[in-house]
Amino acid sequence: MSSKLPLVCLIILVFITTSRVAHGQLPNLPIRRIAGIQVAGLVVCSATGNLPGPGIPGVKVNISCDGGNTTLVQMVTNTRGFFGGLIGFPSLRPTLRNILLNNNLSPCAAMINLPIAAANCTVLPSSGILQAPIMFTGNFITSTIGLIATTITGLFQII
Repeated sequence: MSSKLPLVCLIILVFITTSRVAHGQLPNLPIRRIAGIQVAGLVVCSATGNLPGPGIPGVKVNISCDGGNTTLVQMVTNTRGFFGGLIGFPSLRPTLRNILLNNNLSPCAAMINLPIAAANCTVLPSSGILQAPIMFTGNFITSTIGLIATTITGLFQII
């Protein structure tokens, strides 16, 4: 029995490394089955809002897919600087498709207006916007409302 274990592990490894998800291709999932997007990120007290640094509590984070003209949802960071939530997209299928397929024509982003009034962080600039792209992790969660695509924010940039 133990002699078959290495063979089974090798077969599983081959399936994983040759799968379309491992090569950056999405599985053939119909967009209609996806009910929303779970967004997660972290804002820290640093010159860029990225690690290293302590998390900043109480920061308003806007999620937008049109350069900040429209806010889909606003989230607030917790006591450690993390934010997260679920965005439902029943009528915004093209937006969902842009996130899942990494379409650079209309990237969705987490946006934070500076200065951050809730923070005692003097290293962040006093004006501008912190912006981080929303990136699909390749994972889905099955829920009672349908499939949920999981995303994280990339690195913040000051614009």
